[in-house]
Amino acid sequence: MPELYVTPNGEEGLATIAAARDAARKMEESADSPVVVRLAAGRHRINETLKLGPEDSFVHYVSADQAVVDAGEQITGWQEEKLPTGATAWTADVSDVMDRLGAFRQLFVHSSGDSSQAAEHGSASGGKGAPNTDGLSGTGELSPGSGRRAKRSRLPKEGYYWIDDVPGMDFSLAHRPKDVQKHTFVAKEGHWQVFRNIGDVEVCVMHWWHDDRRPVKSYDPATRTVVLAEETHRPLVDDLDPRWARYYVDNVFEGLSEPGEWYLDRAEKKLYYVPMPGETKDATEVFAAGPAAFVEFAGDPDAERFVEGVRFEGIVFEHSDWRDVSRASQSNADLPGAITMVGARDCGFEDCAIRHAGNYAVDIQDGCTGCSFVGCTIEDIGAGGFMISGADARGPRARRTGEIAVTDCHIHALGRVHHAGAGVLMKNTYGNWVMHNHIHDLFYTGISCGWVWGYGESVSRDHRIEFNHLHDIGQGELNDMGAIYLLGVNPGTALRNNLIHDVRGFKYGGWGIYPDEGSSHIVIENNVVYDCRSQCFHHHYGRESSIRNNIWAFAEEGIIAISRGNDMYLPNKHAIPDGRITSAFTFERNIVVTDGSPVFLGGMEKWIGDESGSLEGNNFISDLNLFYDAGGRDVWVANGGHLIAKEGYDREFTWSEWAGLGNDTHSAMGDPKFADLDGRDFTLAADSPARALGFKPIDLSRVGPRSKGERGRPTVPEGREPNR
Repeated sequence: MPELYVTPNGEEGLATIAAARDAARKMEESADSPVVVRLAAGRHRINETLKLGPEDSFVHYVSADQAVVDAGEQITGWQEEKLPTGATAWTADVSDVMDRLGAFRQLFVHSSGDSSQAAEHGSASGGKGAPNTDGLSGTGELSPGSGRRAKRSRLPKEGYYWIDDVPGMDFSLAHRPKDVQKHTFVAKEGHWQVFRNIGDVEVCVMHWWHDDRRPVKSYDPATRTVVLAEETHRPLVDDLDPRWARYYVDNVFEGLSEPGEWYLDRAEKKLYYVPMPGETKDATEVFAAGPAAFVEFAGDPDAERFVEGVRFEGIVFEHSDWRDVSRASQSNADLPGAITMVGARDCGFEDCAIRHAGNYAVDIQDGCTGCSFVGCTIEDIGAGGFMISGADARGPRARRTGEIAVTDCHIHALGRVHHAGAGVLMKNTYGNWVMHNHIHDLFYTGISCGWVWGYGESVSRDHRIEFNHLHDIGQGELNDMGAIYLLGVNPGTALRNNLIHDVRGFKYGGWGIYPDEGSSHIVIENNVVYDCRSQCFHHHYGRESSIRNNIWAFAEEGIIAISRGNDMYLPNKHAIPDGRITSAFTFERNIVVTDGSPVFLGGMEKWIGDESGSLEGNNFISDLNLFYDAGGRDVWVANGGHLIAKEGYDREFTWSEWAGLGNDTHSAMGDPKFADLDGRDFTLAADSPARALGFKPIDLSRVGPRSKGERGRPTVPEGREPNR
């Protein structure tokens, strides 16, 4: 097996990974005898993205010592300076750095005195540690010794400002983004001033399920009018309430005051950093983020020329930047990845780490099959973790993407710049395995599957989403999201044995499992979901899914919800109004635990005039379930909208009224006899009444990442053809 060696100084081998790639091209290699490139311990600096083409196939890049592929550049030559805010900052002339990198947007600090890195890989706790965020404060901590993200100076320091007025707009146009202006607003008194380098200041608007980040064009102090350099994606309103949006102001020199904050004066090419307590210039390494991508797999699926058999093992990738302002698509899906794949087959990463990145960590694009990410750590990421998508149902078959494995990974501390990033986003793709992952500490959806709104033709099918632990999802920042989100027709897709808890939206839509528009033909079984802000399960509209043998416990506004029903008519969603939809889903052999909120909730789209999801419409089939109110109250159901906390329920039903509609004929009421309900131990007693209804105990012992010896990548079923 031919081998090459790379050392950071080049004294005992090749000096760069790019040089090793070029040398490997000249060597004899095959799938049976790949070239092995061994990276020594230390930082391997890259000045540009490592690009791999078909000619670079069957090369393995490995490190036994967690070698670091570093896209950043260390800042040196620090001085000290007193700031107008009273803080003392380290300052440095970064003219040379900016000549090479441009105006970098992220700064990372590695300090021997940093005590905030304490959470181990695979920890089941959110952590509640020091925030490692650029814009928002998350719950978790990073891996020991991994360094931290310095915080861009922002205002306000915590929470948000609220827009005072949006000239020329009224709230009746909030759902018509093409008909309103989205670039000018009036700030409240005292929130703004003529900030230094106003063109470098950014406004980040948090509304609906988007974060709209835009640079500032101008500010008029006489009228308090802010003009953005680009329109926002959505109107400058909050969401369902008739009020203007909340936002924060990012990259403002006047906000530079707290330890751990930084500011880049682009005009003067001068960097400011306020050190943390105990940090010294001699014992602290500060890195400006470099190229946006570490590695690019550049195959040509149209010509059937693929990058094949390339593997990375035991390597850390860190310090990549983001340069473009977020386009505010759902899940920030328009952003690129620090690892990008096109036309890759049977390539993979094992026991690697991607951290301190500016966009998505991994973007698997057109024409990729059989690739895997196993045992990897994804942390401190600007947007999301993994994005997987190829050609849609109308696109060329050669560009379809599927059979990708994301298993045994620790995916956390996401959305640090682009706050709507998802943990794992599967758009137009098929047959993926997302299994045994630990996903937590992010501000939008944990796992997202499908990218066709409604019943239109989709390539999404046959996904296995199993044995994942998802928690601290949403964290009260954005709306309309879930720990697991589904979209469109998804035949063959199964969600099994996932543990989900602590899911919170800002005002509505903190859902555990959320089948959105058109979600159909999905099996959801053996999951445990508890402690959600809105509901544990929310079904927008769809058909013929099976929800069975799950535990749903404790949500503030209802446990199981449906917002639109079978007789709604939406031609633009490819709906079928002729009665062929038999039911939205069957709900059987589940355990449902509440503490005062209704166990079923319907009719949530009344705010736009659609009451098709009302419970009296019999949109789903429910039977053989066990219901229990932990406070000893009578179990009940209701209709209600998305603003229940403010508006209450539209109509309430007693259990006898619900049963009178033909529901839950063989269901039962009673204590499920969990081992410790207050402690959220859902181990089922041998004499639980749920067992008599056919409920099977759920084994959570294998949830989350496994040890290396326990892993096993699922194999492609015999006879399955790629790209079909």
